[in-house]
Amino acid sequence: MLILPYVPVKTDYFALGGGLDLETPPIVMKPGVLREGLNVECSVNGGYDRSGGYECFDGRTAPTAAVFEQLPATITGSWAWGNTVTGVTSGETATIVSSNATGFIITQSSGAFTSGENLQIAAATVAVCTATNTPVVTQLPCWVRSTKTCLLTCTAR
Repeated sequence: MLILPYVPVKTDYFALGGGLDLETPPIVMKPGVLREGLNVECSVNGGYDRSGGYECFDGRTAPTAAVFEQLPATITGSWAWGNTVTGVTSGETATIVSSNATGFIITQSSGAFTSGENLQIAAATVAVCTATNTPVVTQLPCWVRSTKTCLLTCTAR
């Protein structure tokens, strides 16, 4: 049986932060210089960041164009992000995206919920509506932004 000689693995650290260089031949570039990138930009703190405000377009409604509403409710049961909540009296439905001290934050609402009605998820009552749903005018939650794919090709020696 042939035993190959042990070859040690050498690791090295280099900071990403040389900027974008499209002219210098790769063989002479300093470590950490960006040769190409996708959805990245140079950070004001050095290095690179994902491009701010980038949003994928695949023909569907953009996440930043979504309408969010406050659904005032007394929450008594458990829920998860993406659950469909249904009003027992009104028959209205919406998708839950968050909650706060005064109730749920919803999107894709089919209409106005009725104050005092039970709110159900999969036929189980999880809350009681305390007022009709109203549009949210605050800043959109950070999770609304699309996941960004980043690609860095850097030079290392």
